[in-house]
Amino acid sequence: MSITEKISHAAERKAFETILDSMLKKGQTQDVGDLAEQLIDMIQKIHKGTWSDKSYETLRMIAENPDGKWAHYTQRLIRENDPYILKTFLTNVAYEGGFRGYQTAQENAAKYDINVPWLILMDPTSACNMHCTGCWAAEYGHKQSLTFEEMDRVLTEAKELGTHACLFTGGEPLLRPDLPGLLRAIKDLGYAVKLDTNGSHPATLRSLVEEGLADYVAMDVKNSPEQYAATVGLPDFDLAPIRESVAYLLSGAVDYEFRTTAVAEFHNDASFRGIAQWIAGARRYYIQCFTDRDSVLQAGLHAPEKAQLEHWADIVRPLVPDVELRGV
Repeated sequence: MSITEKISHAAERKAFETILDSMLKKGQTQDVGDLAEQLIDMIQKIHKGTWSDKSYETLRMIAENPDGKWAHYTQRLIRENDPYILKTFLTNVAYEGGFRGYQTAQENAAKYDINVPWLILMDPTSACNMHCTGCWAAEYGHKQSLTFEEMDRVLTEAKELGTHACLFTGGEPLLRPDLPGLLRAIKDLGYAVKLDTNGSHPATLRSLVEEGLADYVAMDVKNSPEQYAATVGLPDFDLAPIRESVAYLLSGAVDYEFRTTAVAEFHNDASFRGIAQWIAGARRYYIQCFTDRDSVLQAGLHAPEKAQLEHWADIVRPLVPDVELRGV
């Protein structure tokens, strides 16, 4: 990219971020339809040839319908997520990936005769220090891990090709000793970092947050304290680190969520009464519905009915008002 192109890119990005900032602030209390149309108009003016006119008109129709599902989804997205993470995500995915990156990806796809994906899905490690029998990733083992150099190369090449979104999954990421270095590299590329963890390494979690390497933390709360060991498949499991991580997140040091994957055979009313007391006052809590797969270690497990999940959510709400279901 030439100096002129870099200046033009920086100016476009700044204009996008300015309108996005206004949209996110006003969206806390106002309808975002008008602001969304302004954003669409700006992008079409800058990148008129990237998408067809029909595509832009479709986006405008969605923005003009205040009662549509996308309008409701956008309002919730703005009001229920950390503003910094949301701004970084939308700038990378919508502007860099969806518009500017799309054009780069199309050019590189033609140049190299390849398919350039809009999203990279990467497992930094499959290692995990728990043995949850209801986990679909439990059979992966503890030896499948990408090297730092491999991940850095994938992320760098992806950005050069026009891909600006990356999703990290796998086992327990805090088991990687080189995770801080990897997260620094990711932050240098302009990404916000969402960290998923089982909470078993509170000192590492605290260190990453204090260094500014984790913008959002999603922590699994497997079950109530009394039922934890059985759920994670470790009879002598030490719950102290989990308690420490829960307490740290509840302190508000970073934006966060707690979540529980509900399995009919492992969870009951007592489970969620215990969880509610444990995470009382949490910002948000999700009950995720178990999905059976061939890779789940224990056969014969079942997903609870939606009515049962809603009943459990009602048990938690008096102590954690923001409770939602996932996967139903």
